[in-house]
Amino acid sequence: FLRERDNIVICGHVSPDGDCLGSQLALAAALRSLGKTATCVLVKDEPVDGSLAFLPGIADCVPAAQFTGVVDTFVAVDVPTRDRMGSAASALLDTCTGSVTLDHHAMDTTMTDLVYVDPDVASTTMLVWELAGLLGADRTGDVATCCYAGLVTDTGRFQFQNTNGAALRAASEMVDAGASPS
Repeated sequence: FLRERDNIVICGHVSPDGDCLGSQLALAAALRSLGKTATCVLVKDEPVDGSLAFLPGIADCVPAAQFTGVVDTFVAVDVPTRDRMGSAASALLDTCTGSVTLDHHAMDTTMTDLVYVDPDVASTTMLVWELAGLLGADRTGDVATCCYAGLVTDTGRFQFQNTNGAALRAASEMVDAGASPS
């Protein structure tokens, strides 16, 4: 679906954490490596957590209410419900011709045309990492850095119960692709 689409807007949830922003930014970088137009929007016009300011592409995020570009495809990452996106982001979702959700939070509701939810993965960035590989996107550099940041934050630096062999293997792949553990 994403191979055939362009003018992609990627949105997460209100008060974005490392997994949310990492998923958005990694997916945008992966799609751009395939020649796609991809824009990350923030639910609110507020500063992101300063500890995430190092993420490549963070300065290019646009508050959803200020986005004026074309939206053919809307991708919701790390956000299971419309109410976690706010009215401006929901309005963008309503204007698109196709939509996708990538998430690791199990929910009984569906807000997009296509949904890939896997509650067994430690972070949404693990799904983005896998998807980028399936798309044949460049996963080095920015993609690896953003995915690793999301995985580290959602596993509590690999100390939470969601840390498993799959998470550690993914982290190893991300480091090998250029993510710096420091």
